[in-house]
Amino acid sequence: MDVASKRLGEVLSAPSNNIQGPALSRDNRLIVFLMPVTEADVWLATLQ
Repeated sequence: MDVASKRLGEVLSAPSNNIQGPALSRDNRLIVFLMPVTEADVWLATLQ
């Protein structure tokens, strides 16, 4: 919520099943969460 205008707005657009462990920071000013992403690199080498 924007405290000045009192309007609600979307902060992050992500599938809900991808967000894990939402929590507040120690000072209650930030929302922290994990969003696991699976990525991979493929390396090819020619043996001589």
